[in-house]
Amino acid sequence: ATLGASTSDLRRAWRAALAAQAAFDVERRAIGEAALKRATSGEKPGIVVLGRPYNLHDERANVGLPRKIAEYGHEVVPLDVLPINRDDLPAEFHNIFWRLGQDMLLGAKLVAETPGLYAVVLTNFSCGPDSFLLSFLQEVMGDKPMLVLELDEHGADAGYVTRVEAFLDVLRHDRAPVQT
Repeated sequence: ATLGASTSDLRRAWRAALAAQAAFDVERRAIGEAALKRATSGEKPGIVVLGRPYNLHDERANVGLPRKIAEYGHEVVPLDVLPINRDDLPAEFHNIFWRLGQDMLLGAKLVAETPGLYAVVLTNFSCGPDSFLLSFLQEVMGDKPMLVLELDEHGADAGYVTRVEAFLDVLRHDRAPVQT
C-alpha cells in the first residue's frame, strides 16, 4: 500500500520475478554445460574456480586470476554456472550449514569425478566458513590436485601468478602418460 501497489500487482510481479529467475537458471546451466564440454575436450585441463561470488567475479578481489588462467589457454568455469544438484550432496555433508559451502562441495565432487577438470579455490584470509570447508574440499578431491589461493589485501599479483603457474605445471605432470 505504501508503494501504491495492490496485492494483485504484488502477486503478478512475484510470479514474473520467479519466471525470470527460472529462465536465468536454465540459461546459466546451459552456459555451464557448454563450458564444461569445452573444458574437458581441450588439450589443456579445464579449471573450475570454486569460491564465493564476490571472489569469483570481482577482478579487484581476485586480482584477475580467472582471466589470467584463461590466458594460459585453459577453459575456466566458475562455480555458479556448474550443473550441480543439491540432491547429489553426499550424506556426510548434509549438515554443512552454508549454501555456498554446499555448492563448493558439489563443485569439488563434479571436478573430482570428471577427467580433465581441476579446481582452484579462491578464499579470503580468516574466512571462518572456508576454514571448515577446506578440509572437506580436500576430502572430496581425494588424490586429484587442487590449488587453494587465500586472497587478502597484502597478496601481490606476482605471488598469486607464481602459484598458479606452479599448479599448472603440476597438472601437466598429473595428465602426462606414465612412463614404464
